[in-house]
Amino acid sequence: MVDNWDDLDTTEENDIEAKALVQNEDLDKKIAYDKIFLNCVATPEGELMVKTLRERLVDRVIYQRGSTLEETAYRQGQADVLAMIDSCVNSALSTK
Repeated sequence: MVDNWDDLDTTEENDIEAKALVQNEDLDKKIAYDKIFLNCVATPEGELMVKTLRERLVDRVIYQRGSTLEETAYRQGQADVLAMIDSCVNSALSTK
């Protein structure tokens, strides 16, 4: 419990430090996951996988005449997965 203004300031400083530690841990985890994606796609098989996914999920029309909203959203979601992989790989390359 905070009894006076000085305690309040100290509590806020401790909260800021704690938040910074959590943010650093989250950043470390993100970098680690990004590097995992990079290691996977940096192989010949990984490159082929990404190329195939791009051809089948991205380089196509997302909306087809007569499609329902759910079908269109599903196709967009598939394309978004590859966008996430690209983002992770690019992030890992920039942190090397």
